[in-house]
Amino acid sequence: MSVIKHKQFKYACRHCEHEQLTSKIITAPKPKQPIPGSIASPEALAAVVTGKYCDALPLYRLVDILGRWVVAVLSYLAER
Repeated sequence: MSVIKHKQFKYACRHCEHEQLTSKIITAPKPKQPIPGSIASPEALAAVVTGKYCDALPLYRLVDILGRWVVAVLSYLAER
């Protein structure tokens, strides 16, 4: 699993900021989520679907596997 950080830049006209009362701010759009309103990434959904339907793992086992992965990552980060 990996973390992908998306940067969302905002642009404004410097001339309009100083010369006018208002300036138009343009914001870059965010990438679409596979499930609207969710924080699940496409990779996380793919891991769950693969484990459930291809590997025939029950969801409670997937929870245990992902829980162990999170503990390993947190202990690694604590050592740094």
